[in-house]
Parts: sequence; C-alpha cells; structure tokens
Amino acid sequence: MSDREIRLGVKEKCPALRNLTICGRRLLSATSWGAPAGPGRFEDAIEEHRQELAICEGLGDVIGCAVANRRIGECCAEMGNYAAALKHQRLHLDLAQLVSSEVEEQRALATIGRTYLYMCEAGDVSARRPAEESFLKSLEIVDEKLEGKVSSRDLSEMRARLFLNLGFLYDITAQAEKCSFYIRKSIFIAEQTQLHEDLYRANANLASIHLRGGEHSKAIRCWEAARECARRMRDKYMESECYCSIGQTLLSLGDLSAGKRSLKKAYTLGSLQESDRDTVRRSLKYAVSTPPAGAQLLRLVSVGGGEDPDLPQVFVVSFQMALLTLEGHSVNSHGYGAHIAIYFVGCAFNPCPML
Repeated sequence: MSDREIRLGVKEKCPALRNLTICGRRLLSATSWGAPAGPGRFEDAIEEHRQELAICEGLGDVIGCAVANRRIGECCAEMGNYAAALKHQRLHLDLAQLVSSEVEEQRALATIGRTYLYMCEAGDVSARRPAEESFLKSLEIVDEKLEGKVSSRDLSEMRARLFLNLGFLYDITAQAEKCSFYIRKSIFIAEQTQLHEDLYRANANLASIHLRGGEHSKAIRCWEAARECARRMRDKYMESECYCSIGQTLLSLGDLSAGKRSLKKAYTLGSLQESDRDTVRRSLKYAVSTPPAGAQLLRLVSVGGGEDPDLPQVFVVSFQMALLTLEGHSVNSHGYGAHIAIYFVGCAFNPCPML
C-alpha cells in the first residue's frame, strides 16, 4: 500500500479513531476507579488502542505511537500482565526520548513506576528498587525540566501523584516515616491546588494506613476529608464508600448509633459494585440487630485491647458467640460481661487460651 493510500485510509478513519481513543480512555478510567469492568472490557480497550497505534504508525506520528503504547501498557497492568505492560511502557519511554518530549518522558517513568508498584503489592520484592527509581526520575524531570512548559496546575498534579505513589511504596516497604512524609506532601499540594480527585485518593489511603495501625480516630478524620472531596466532585459512589468505611469503623468501636447513621447514608447514596452494596447491607443489618449488651461488650474489648491492630480480626470470629451469651442480659449482670470481655482481650494476645 502506498503512502498516499495509507493517508487516505487514515483520513477516512479519523472520526473512528477519535471514538476509539475516547472509548478506550473511558474504559480504562472507569475500571481504574473500581467500576464493574466485566469480562473482556480491558481486552476491548487494548484492541482499540492497538488500532490507534497502527494508524499513528501509518501517519508517522511518534508521539501518537508513544501515547498508544502507554495506554496499552496501562490496560495490561490493570489485568495483572506486568511483563506486557512494562514492554509497552518502555516503548513509550523510548519514543518519548527519541523526539525529546520531556512531558511524555516524565509520564512514561511515572507509569513504569506505577506498574512496579502493582508488582510490589503482589509481593514481588525485586520490584521495589525500580519502582522507587522510576518515581524519583520522573520527579526530577518535573522539578528541573518542565517549569514553564506545562501549566502550574499540571505540575502540581504531577508532583501530588508522584508523592502519593512514593508514599504507597514506602508503606509497602514498612518505612513509616517516609510513607507519612510523602503522603502528607501529596495532600498539601492537592489541597493548595484544589485537586479533589488526588486529595480523595490520598486521604482514603492514609485512612487505611491509620486503621491498620489501630488509630481509629485518625482514620475516621481522613475518611471524612475524603468524603468532602467526593461531595465536591459530586461523586456519590465515592462518597458512599467513605460513609461505609466510617460506619464500619464506628461499629468496630462499639458506637452502633453513629455507625448506623453512616451506613444508612452509604446505603442511600448507593454503590457501583454489587459486592459493596452487599457489604453495606450486611453491616447495616448487624448494626440494627446487635443488642445493647453486645455494643457495651465491644466497647470493653476495644478499650481493653488498646491500639492493637490484630484485635478486630480476632474479635470478629468470636463476637457472635458472645452476643448469643449476652442477649437479653446486662453486661454487668453477675459480672459475666466483664469476664467475657477480658477473655476476648486475652484471645487477641494469645490465640489459643486455656488449650
């Protein structure tokens, strides 16, 4: 086929190419935020971006080819095919460097770092160093080469996301001080620039870190901040996730009344995924059906266990048995409640008491 025929074919396909690109981008964006992907949706997006890549190659559009490779790589990473993802993302990096596009080079390094981050989350220890190196190189380009070439808002967005990803990485590697430092830097930048989506992600993930460390009140404050971001974005599903997390945390602390209110709001707002809706329904049913004695016992256990992060997992296993024992009785009746609370606190620190 001659160059002229290729160009004529591209001209005819331009509207279709625009639609494919938009469709592929929407698929990736939706599934990245937890929308129900369904079988084959990433595969569909990859196929569309491959067509985009073929047309860009026919036009000799190097940047277009680089971007198409990045999008294919992102889809592969979301599917867990990290080898294929890195292959396309490195092509993106090579093409960006070929035409000296510092913006695309920064994006390529950030995307490669994120794929290595996914690999770290999957337990690949060898991915830690390349993840850190990729993020730091990307950050170096932002700080030294992009000033004046992109808008200040775009620069802030790049920094906020890189700091957040570094925070996630240091959380995985159990470097608590670095994790807190970078996530808080991300939050500060996102607040200053009104980057609500990035601020939502930072606060929601920081809440999970606090909860894992047994710092329930800090976790709730972070989820409340994330909820406010969701409200400003008018995203009722994100807002629902925050209400659900707050409600479940309050239930674990024995505050059934406040927990029930948060869960009702989560249920009213709805959720994208059926599994999330089921979680809200089960938690709400539990909050409604738990007798006051059970709530008092849960408070006793929470106080007795202090900030021990393993206590909730141990307690969940045994709590229903305790409710059956205490239902219809006062916690202080004959002192049984206190004894059972002490027993369950003991279970948290000695999984096999009296065996």
